[in-house]
Amino acid sequence: MSLLPALVTRPICLAAGPDASRGYDITEYDGLWRALQKNTWPSDHTIAVVGPAGDEFVRAVEASCASAVGCSVLTIRTSSKVRWQSVRVSLRCGTADDFCAVHSVLKGLTGTKAIV
Repeated sequence: MSLLPALVTRPICLAAGPDASRGYDITEYDGLWRALQKNTWPSDHTIAVVGPAGDEFVRAVEASCASAVGCSVLTIRTSSKVRWQSVRVSLRCGTADDFCAVHSVLKGLTGTKAIV
């Protein structure tokens, strides 16, 4: 059995900690970053962002994800209520830093009430 496929599908992460140059609070995201190191990268994730109902918030979430370095949007689904909606974004991220950076941007969007 060859070890080559295992090396190709599970790259070794040499980073000692979160990348401070990515623009997110590395102290706040340190625990999440370390937990994400157990994943194989690139990796698919779904983030649910709760914010105000309406197309404007959906467009803001989509634009934030589309502009994130290292992540590509796979799908976006919404579930609207009267005043609020949940926007579920499926992403493929290249590294834990990519995921933490896009999470941080979404958390900071105007109107965001919760992010999971």
